[in-house]
Amino acid sequence: MGPEENRSEKSKAEQNATGRKAINGILTAQAAYLIVIIAIGISRNIFPTPELIFIAVAGVMLWQADTRKFVIALLPFMLLLTSYSLLRAYADDISPTHVHYVEMIRWDRAIFGGMIPTVVLNQWLRQTSLFYVVLPLANMFYMTHFVGPFVVAVVLWQRAREHYWRFLGGLLLLSYAGFLTFLLFPAAPPWMAAMHGFLPRGVASLTYGRVFTLMERASPNIVAAMPSLHSAYPVYMVLYIWHVFGRRVWPSIFLPIGVWLSTLLLAQHYVVDLLAGAVYAVVAFYLATRFRRHQATEKVESLDESPALEPITAASDD
Repeated sequence: MGPEENRSEKSKAEQNATGRKAINGILTAQAAYLIVIIAIGISRNIFPTPELIFIAVAGVMLWQADTRKFVIALLPFMLLLTSYSLLRAYADDISPTHVHYVEMIRWDRAIFGGMIPTVVLNQWLRQTSLFYVVLPLANMFYMTHFVGPFVVAVVLWQRAREHYWRFLGGLLLLSYAGFLTFLLFPAAPPWMAAMHGFLPRGVASLTYGRVFTLMERASPNIVAAMPSLHSAYPVYMVLYIWHVFGRRVWPSIFLPIGVWLSTLLLAQHYVVDLLAGAVYAVVAFYLATRFRRHQATEKVESLDESPALEPITAASDD
């Protein structure tokens, strides 16, 4: 290779490096801008909806070819979740049964010897001197419900892409199973039960501000407490990332624990709601991973049943 060709190759490499630096700089600036905007919104009790999170992620990722594929792969998932949000929002309008107020209260009392944990914790939070410390933490854990699935989806796409669609399939199965239950068993959360006199008047929702999807703004569903998808999503996510990455992700167990405590402190759910959500999550995880094992078994069996190749023997000279 002559001197001119060497200089040309070196110039191209420098241009490519400069281009990568420019793109990385743009991406960094965009990410910082989004973080600042979201932080300002949260400080004013305005939380990003799942649709807005998707738009923000897409805006950051459309710059590079590989991440652009992820945005395209995430699009049908977002469409399905949006349709689920629409159905969930109208579940209370089309439900053939009445709203259930007392069953969850009875079940919690039966489990805890007459005590209702969400009442005890909610009243403690309203009276404690730690109110302004615990309340932001509780709301932070509560809001991970809207961000967590996107974070896990991004991690799986980057680190274990073969699990991506199975994870999303299990999440959708979990969501639609929840919708069916909301339809057949519309259940009031604790703060709503207190408003109607089924719990002490002091029990009240302490969330900074409810986060509704764009669909739910048109027809919000406030009787979707059983099962708790705030419990189901983090349990499902933790089970799946443990399945993929093993024990090194053990700190993730604090996510569902934090969410469980936050929903009780904020009077959003009963313990039986949380337990039901965890059961739904375990079933969805089992079915999602079983589908993978079933596919692998079928592939092995098909290889075993394929005809064996005849050994090639040298032709004789006869």
